[in-house]
This record gives sequence, structure tokens and C-alpha cells, in this order.
Amino acid sequence: MKSLIVPVYCNRSKAGNLRLLRQFADRHDIGLVAIANRHDDVLERFFDDVLVVGFSRRSDVRDAFSAWAGSHGGTAGVFCLGEDEVPLCADLSALTGLPGNDAKSALMSRSKHAMRLALRDTGMPMPRSFPVPSLAEARRLLRDEFAGGRAFLKPVIGTGSMHCREIACEDDLAAAWPELFEASRATAAADPLYREVFGAGYFMLLEDLIGTFGLPSESVLGSRFPVHELSVEAVVDGGRAYVYGITDKLLPPGANGREHMWRSSRLPAKLRRTLRQRVSDIVAAFGLRLGAVHAEFRIEPARERGDAVIGGVPVQATFLEAAARMGGAYMQSFWLRCTGFDAISWLASQACGLPVDPPAITVAHPAIMVNLWPAASGTLRGVSGLDELRAVAGRYLDEVVVYDEIGDRVEGGPGAERGIGHVAFRDTGVNECTDPRSSADASYDRLERLYLHAHDHVRGLT
Repeated sequence: MKSLIVPVYCNRSKAGNLRLLRQFADRHDIGLVAIANRHDDVLERFFDDVLVVGFSRRSDVRDAFSAWAGSHGGTAGVFCLGEDEVPLCADLSALTGLPGNDAKSALMSRSKHAMRLALRDTGMPMPRSFPVPSLAEARRLLRDEFAGGRAFLKPVIGTGSMHCREIACEDDLAAAWPELFEASRATAAADPLYREVFGAGYFMLLEDLIGTFGLPSESVLGSRFPVHELSVEAVVDGGRAYVYGITDKLLPPGANGREHMWRSSRLPAKLRRTLRQRVSDIVAAFGLRLGAVHAEFRIEPARERGDAVIGGVPVQATFLEAAARMGGAYMQSFWLRCTGFDAISWLASQACGLPVDPPAITVAHPAIMVNLWPAASGTLRGVSGLDELRAVAGRYLDEVVVYDEIGDRVEGGPGAERGIGHVAFRDTGVNECTDPRSSADASYDRLERLYLHAHDHVRGLT
């Protein structure tokens, strides 16, 4: 039996994707082999074999695969599960001669500095960005480029908005710098691209603080979550991108890096078309031939020419970052339940050389998901508020998933890479592909009120 090789940066929020991958493997009589950065019993539920190898040295991963391949059956393909895994998959595809993207595209789709350089000639709106290797240089740039005022400090590589901070003034920068610089460097040091990206020394990025804009239709969530960020999900075949989902990620003002929600997007059609074109430009600039793309943007008032006019205001979709991988955590399960499109099966088929067709989306149910966070770091004792939520939500409650077991250590601070679970709501009585806009708007208002109930009353207890 041939096996699909899957590098896995261990994160229990990936269990939904792994379940779909296991189902694909069983349907096609293909084995699954994980190359994981650490041991986790959860992996044994989904994989036939698990190789544990640190990811900080890419040669260690190649050597572990070669040793396994020397005594086992053939390799069916290499599957990219997440962001840290992108360069490892490029290495293994090159080593085996199986379908995959190259190392150059892997670097562009992981380093926020490299991707901005790659996209600067596309005309895509994006914030000005400056490398900052020291507090002294960050202070200078804040004075010279940002008039001593507001900016945004972020890591060059990393996922989940970890170690990001709005900077209000120079004193704010000085207070935030020691913790964010050292914490982000410690996270990056375990990344497969650390040596390649930071050979001349570690640095962060200081960027323009992007504006905010809320859709006029945000009558339920707008006052509490006025920042409209979003992600675009696409699969790539033959260098062409096929978008199958746009996910709204509304944030409160002064967000601490947490992702609070995913929602099937309420953006107007013109802006959706612009986003599809932006993703095509990203695929071309990165040189991607196949696989997936996860691109993130923020909607803000237009600085020059707008992408659309909403409520009389010209707005633009400003590029934040992109990666040659699918959206993480349970995002693929979310879109499967919204549209019926199984991106995991599609991408696994492509990796194994099986035929794939462009996704045809004919069903789009309104849906929203709340990410659950513990009140504080500590030992998980339980999750409160679920019984009341089930009674309130009725048929609109789609699923409740808790990633951790009672007694597990969970993290609740701004450096936490994930929550402890999620609650999803979906309205199967509405299809946005065929039903009038008024039906969808009423459905979203209903689901968003349920979201607020879950956000305010469901808690991880530590």
C-alpha cells in the first residue's frame, strides 16, 4: 500500500482536517504517515504511522522520511496541512519527484517581508512595512516614518496573529517591545525557515496601522466588532486559483491577536470579485502551481482608488498576508458544511496524482463560528454555558467541539496559538446561491445573535 506523507505541526485544532483526511485515505486505500514536530496521542487516531522529528532543521525531516521510505511501501504523495509545514512539503516533493510547489514559493508564502516584496509591483494595496531588528531602529522608524504615532508591530513568520500589537506612541513601543520581540523570536526559532529568513539576525516588522470599516448591514455585531478582516480560501491547479470560500473575521477594536469568529462572508459581489482577482495575482507572484492558498485582507476606507462603494463610502481590501496552505483549525470542516465542497479530499487527490475538477459551488448556507478561549491559562476543568446554548440555539446549532480533555494544560494569554474549541451555527434553510439577499440578511442577524450569546456565556473553566 502506498502512503500519503503529511508533515504535522501538532495543534489539536487540526483534528477536523485530519478526520477528513483519514476518510479520504480509507476511500482510496491509501496509508497515512505523519511526520510530527512532537508526540501527541491525538495523531494515533488518524495516522497509520507517526514519525516524531523536530522541525527546526529541515534536513532532519528529510532524513527521517528517507529512513522510513527505505523500509516501507511507496509514497502516494505529500500533503500540506498547515503553515509551518509549507517548506517541509516543498522539500519532500523535490526529494520524491511528486507534485508540489518549490522552495522559492514556499519562502514567499511564509515570510511576510518576502511576500510584500513579491507583490509590490502588482498594485495591490498593502501597508508600508519596515524591518526592525532592534528597539532603537523601531523607535527611529516610529519617529521618522510614522510621525511618532500609531503603527503595527508583527512577526515576519508565524500564524494565528500571535505576538502582534498596535503601537500608539513611542512609550507604548518601548513597553511592548521586550516581550513581543523575545516571544516571537522564540516561536520563530522552531520554524523550518528560521535560518533562511533570519540568517543576518532576527527582526520584526513595523507597519502602517490599517483603517477600519464596518458593513452597514452589521446591525448586530458592528458596535462590538467594528474591524472587518477576512480570509479567502482557494485551491490551485495548473497555476490557476479557484476560490471556494471567503470568511469574515470581525474583530473588536484594539484586538490582542485572537481570532474571535469565522463567518461566511456578507461582502457585496463586486468586492468578492476583486478578492478573487487579488488571490490570482498572489498565486502568480508566488509562482504556485498547485495546492491551496489562504490569503488575508482588511476592509478599510480607500486611500486612493477604492475597490467598491459601500454605504456611500469608497473602500478597499488591503492585503495582510498569504500562505500556500489551506485555512487552519476547523475552517475546512466549516466550509464543507456551508457549501458541500471538501477541500481536504480535493487537495489530497491532487497530491496523489488523482484527477480533480474546479470546485463548483451551488450551495452556500449562512454560518458563523465562535472560537472558545479559556478565562486564563491553567488546567481545563470544564466548559460552562453549553446546556443553555443548546436550548437557545435549537436547530441552528451546527456543532460544538472542544479540542482539549479535562485536566489538560491550556493557554489563555495573547501568546496562545489556539483556543480550546469552537461553537458553529448554520442555517440550512437558506441558500445564498439562489435565495434573495433579504433572506440571507435575516438569517445572518439571527445567527449573529446566537454568536453573541455563545461569545458572552460559553467559557473554558481553569
